[in-house]
Amino acid sequence: MFSWGRILLHFLSRNASRFAGPRRCENVGAHRTIKTENGFRHSLFAVPQRHERKTRCAYASYRGLVRQPLLQLPYAAHHLGLLHAMRSHQVSSPTVQESITYGRPNACNLCHLDQTLAWTAQNLHAWYNQPVPELSQDDQTIAAAVQWILKGDAGQRALIAWGMGWGDAQRTTGHEWVYPYLIYTLTDSYAAVRFDAWKSLRTLPGFSNFAFTYTAPDHMVDEAASRAYEKWLREVRNVNEVYRPETAIDSNGRFRQDVFQRLRSERDEKPVFLAE
Repeated sequence: MFSWGRILLHFLSRNASRFAGPRRCENVGAHRTIKTENGFRHSLFAVPQRHERKTRCAYASYRGLVRQPLLQLPYAAHHLGLLHAMRSHQVSSPTVQESITYGRPNACNLCHLDQTLAWTAQNLHAWYNQPVPELSQDDQTIAAAVQWILKGDAGQRALIAWGMGWGDAQRTTGHEWVYPYLIYTLTDSYAAVRFDAWKSLRTLPGFSNFAFTYTAPDHMVDEAASRAYEKWLREVRNVNEVYRPETAIDSNGRFRQDVFQRLRSERDEKPVFLAE
């Protein structure tokens, strides 16, 4: 299918070395800056092709071909039938307002899983002059991914559970703090979400061979989650790990119960059906 977006990204990936500039983000060099002939500075995705295929973000703007300075091809959807995340195949600008209004996880927080929506809004404002929307206290203090996996709908929970097993996100945010969330998500009411949590858990040290039947009866699922938690707590957990407050994990590696219980009680339980 003819697509100007694909043509543009193909051109930029083939010519990325011509425009490479200083880093603007700590995410393994994914975001760089260029200065075009008319003097405007935009962010350019300019890293090896191997990383381009894996990253959630693809940023580009060149000579007015695209008016928006910030573009993305995020993993914005989860296929509950195929049990994995998929790129949206739409080039769009990530905005915090869209995440607030429609609940769509943005590309920044899908990679920087331990950061808040306020952090994203501040950076998008500083780099691209996007307006900072009105943010709740939670959006200023609790990581967006934590909110989505605890109180989001089934699609959001599946997407974040999958994302916690994504290697680039783990390298960006660290993996020690995601163990409790993935283990808890093994008990999710949706089998597809449980499957994603299990697959992501198996990417983490100490759990590569962890056995789990995501379609098992509830009592067996609960037993497996308890077994996984005890294994992590007693055998795998780094006792010297310092957890960022935004992750809502206390110094002992446990959920901050006040935050956990409140967010869990706000979960969007609306039914999600897959029509194929």
